[in-house]
Amino acid sequence: MKILITGGTGFIGKHLTHHFLIQKNEVYILTRKPTPSEKTGLIYLPYENGKIPKIQNIDVVINLAGAGIADKNWTKAYKQEILESRISVTRACVEFIVQSEPKPKVFISSSAIGYYGTKSTKILDEHAPAGKDFLSEIALQWEKEALKAPIRTVLLRTGIVLGNDGGALPKIIPPFKFYAGGHIGDGKQGFPWIHIQDVVNLIDWAIHNEKVSGPLNIVAPETMNNAQFAKILGKILKKPSGLPLPACLIKTLLGERAMLLLEGQFVYPKKAIEMGYQFIFPTAEAALNHLLA
Repeated sequence: MKILITGGTGFIGKHLTHHFLIQKNEVYILTRKPTPSEKTGLIYLPYENGKIPKIQNIDVVINLAGAGIADKNWTKAYKQEILESRISVTRACVEFIVQSEPKPKVFISSSAIGYYGTKSTKILDEHAPAGKDFLSEIALQWEKEALKAPIRTVLLRTGIVLGNDGGALPKIIPPFKFYAGGHIGDGKQGFPWIHIQDVVNLIDWAIHNEKVSGPLNIVAPETMNNAQFAKILGKILKKPSGLPLPACLIKTLLGERAMLLLEGQFVYPKKAIEMGYQFIFPTAEAALNHLLA
């Protein structure tokens, strides 16, 4: 296959690229600073003026690009950047697909579990309604733009991705190593996690399963709260996990961004389960044992 990826140099993008190259696919990475690649089958393409270069016979378009949600303070300007960075690249992908002949077989476009908002304590599947906060508004507009593509489109509502070389885990572990680990705030907020290998496999599965379209929750089937996750992590690290990080301190340090840590969702991958996907790491204990072995 010939696969075009935006955001291919990020955490998930790097793992996907490695996966596809092992399978002997051709991978085209869209970047603002293209450089020659030393890997067979890997090509970097320039992204300039909101346009994707014409490439013939692309089979799959994967859109992972967007400014980091937690990278900077949520000023009015940065909130706008978060939104526009997602909309502009998604729009470019849709335009590329519209103009392609023959057209790609599938468009895989990122979204986030933020779609559901962070206030619900219910278990949420793909049929749950959107929330009413900043994160849900971002996801709503992001998905709306992606659904303009005239081909099968899958919306990746991705949770907290666990891996050793990126994502949340390298930021969570250090306090535990210094015997200061524990849950965040009251610990009751949902913690919808997933192992990076299941993220890669779910995307590959969605590409090849023509019945998969629309929203797809990219989370593990085991639902838990933040305190439960911290307890399992402490057990595996053989460190205490009973020192909570006070909510007031997080709010002081992060401002509005504190909601990323103090609020959460209980999200279930109903569509993947019902359509037959088999998780490699269905439990947090299995996932963390693998990553921290």
